[in-house]
Amino acid sequence: MFRRELETISNILGSSSSGVMTRSDEMYTSKQFGASKRHDTFRLEPSDGLMLPHVVIPAQKDEEDFFATIATYYQEYSPISALIHVLGKETSRLFDYPQEALSFSFSTSDAQSKRLFRMACLGASIGEAAIYGLSVGELEIGLTYSSCRRTLAFNLCRATILYPSTLRANIITERWVKLRKLSGLNISTVVVDAVNLVHSLASGTTFRQNSLQIDSDITEILIKTCLGEDIDGRQFETLVSSRYSDSKGLFEDLRGAFDNRMSIFIQLVKSIQSSSLGTKNDEIVVAFACNRIQPGSFAHAAVLAKLIEFFPASLVWYGFFAALSKQAPTSYLNPKLMSKLERDLLEAFSFEQRPSCDISIDELEVLSRVDQRADISRINQQRGLLVSLLPGVNVYSKYGRGGEGEHREIERREAEAVESNARAIRLLEEALYTLKRADRAAEAEPAKRRHRKDK
Repeated sequence: MFRRELETISNILGSSSSGVMTRSDEMYTSKQFGASKRHDTFRLEPSDGLMLPHVVIPAQKDEEDFFATIATYYQEYSPISALIHVLGKETSRLFDYPQEALSFSFSTSDAQSKRLFRMACLGASIGEAAIYGLSVGELEIGLTYSSCRRTLAFNLCRATILYPSTLRANIITERWVKLRKLSGLNISTVVVDAVNLVHSLASGTTFRQNSLQIDSDITEILIKTCLGEDIDGRQFETLVSSRYSDSKGLFEDLRGAFDNRMSIFIQLVKSIQSSSLGTKNDEIVVAFACNRIQPGSFAHAAVLAKLIEFFPASLVWYGFFAALSKQAPTSYLNPKLMSKLERDLLEAFSFEQRPSCDISIDELEVLSRVDQRADISRINQQRGLLVSLLPGVNVYSKYGRGGEGEHREIERREAEAVESNARAIRLLEEALYTLKRADRAAEAEPAKRRHRKDK
């Protein structure tokens, strides 16, 4: 049971200074600060022994001022969000209301809708991670557990499961984008839009169809896919054949001999381009067609990677269709990876637990404006941070100067250094060998001269 109190920061931290602090550089003068500001605190009875509240809602819900005060006058406690859940304007209501079971507007059974929602989001996360892998030159980078955990699709799904009735998707999207910017990582607006559309369709929430330029018939069939009503894809095939005239009969051929499917897919791509409904619609259809080569496998991601210039978010939709379709006998959509990600989505969370992150996104933003980067770096992993986008929604991110490009440059330089050292060692060994041969030759010369004299 939480005990609610109103406390100053000094009370919260158990400081005996009563708020009279100075900075060693004398940038700030000594003064009574925060004395009139009392913050909502929530402590557990009995305490866990840390002597800090579990939850703090700053005065006037101004978390920025709270974090700045801690960073300025109580630097030994910064980042404080690693110890306390600090909730502000956007996040305080997540604690005010009880966490409820995930619910949908769909007519399917609750358990089935939950499962389909998770699969749609996880499929999109694999595709999203693959795209960001391509941005640094390697598709395989995106097909790992850690890469998928960092995606917007994964974190949107996790947040929706934890806070279904109190959270708007745009909040987690804005926070995820903010983290990417603070970390110096690239962001694709096209991919973000596609992920948000997948999330909206899978969760049954509304979205601005006109602004996204998605055809109404395609939208309707996507909703059926999310409901599990078109698992074999036949309804989607019929729609595509009616909207893209040159594709008639090609889907039937695509179910023929496996060796011919790639050439048929290429014909489908050409027919889609010739009867284009716009990039956002075309990339959905291309992804669907790619999935029909070997349904549920994600085995042909490299094919779509070559078309990324024309269909930039197609890999997101490829993952979506692969996760929701009836899988081929030989599946490449890694079941171990999917199970592990799904386990993380369903991990229990309560505000009675202490934060497990290094820092929250709100405090990271505040500290990034001042000279606190060295303090932020006091973390478990070199050049990385476990950042809380929301309580219970943590994402690991590279942190330091530069982004993915710089990290790859560092790796390249390290590889070159290893190669250079190896080459130097070989040259040194050759030089030593040459010297030894010269020494042996010099030692043998007097004996040769004596032998010639004896003759």
